Amino acid sequence: MSVNILPKLKTVSVQHYLEQAFAAESEANHQYLAFAAKADAEGYSQIGRLFRAVAEAEAVHARNHLRVLRCVRGTRENLEQALARETHEFDVVYPAMIITALGDGDTRFRSGLADQVA
Repeated sequence: MSVNILPKLKTVSVQHYLEQAFAAESEANHQYLAFAAKADAEGYSQIGRLFRAVAEAEAVHARNHLRVLRCVRGTRENLEQALARETHEFDVVYPAMIITALGDGDTRFRSGLADQVA
């Protein structure tokens, strides 16, 4: 049975899909770099190199999405955007995550989250 998903796709903007693609490519980049570090630590340097190569490809994809989204501006504007983002993470995101984790009794992330706001 063939399902036509185009009507559903048209209800969301291209901007939304580009933002999702950027997030996915960025996440993959960092995950593959972590995989590379683990492979290196376990003595699999060639596999580590492979993961780093794939991570770089994902980074290129992410930068291409940023270019299309026009998210990179002048240095002053980039600094302002970076400061606002980091301030929001410090003031809002990480404290909320800590409160939620503690409220749920989930201690797996306590030290990692505490490090983020220390």
